[in-house]
Amino acid sequence: MWGHTLSVHFTEESAMSKHELYEQMVALFAQFQEGHNATTKKGAAQARKAASGIKKLITPYNQASVAADKEK
Repeated sequence: MWGHTLSVHFTEESAMSKHELYEQMVALFAQFQEGHNATTKKGAAQARKAASGIKKLITPYNQASVAADKEK
């Protein structure tokens, strides 16, 4: 157990910069607004999908933000 090395798997989100993550969240929020304002079930599903995408980017954004602050 102690002889094994720790392997860290970086996801696509964690390799992105704070600004790149921000841009993705802005794009997803625009999709969320469009779906939210739609009057169809498909629009509502698109809004939920965009909201889930934003949720997945929050932690990597926070991590990138803290890392960027530490570099200053």
